Amino acid sequence: MIEQIKAIIESIGLTYFRSINPKDLNEQAVKKSMTDIGVLAGLIEINATFNEETYQAVELWDFTILFLTLAPNIDTPAEEIDSALDALLIKAHEFIAEFQDIIPASYFLEGYTLASTDSVNITTEVLIGWELKLTAPFIENLCPPTI
Repeated sequence: MIEQIKAIIESIGLTYFRSINPKDLNEQAVKKSMTDIGVLAGLIEINATFNEETYQAVELWDFTILFLTLAPNIDTPAEEIDSALDALLIKAHEFIAEFQDIIPASYFLEGYTLASTDSVNITTEVLIGWELKLTAPFIENLCPPTI
């Protein structure tokens, strides 16, 4: 599912990053532009139920995506920040719409939360944006034991 998340982030026009801790973005910021990025952030938790008859596991993935951009500057008026946040909110909704297409048939998103982020400091820059938390189903086919 991680590769599918990356593909969706890139398909909506954002640069993909993977970061266990958003503070890790400091190292990457020196090398790459941090404007309009999608970050698969934190650890992923998977809770699964197993069907012995079909050898399928229904996994519920809990993960976080950050939609971030560089803040214009430290003294930026709130109206300019709101404008940047509005553009990233559209990207978050585009992600959710495309993500629903990869969910197995007859399953649906368990729900999500979307909250504007506190500023994320990287080197001398500040990132602003949205934090999306999702719980999504994924089907894993497990091979039956050989006899």
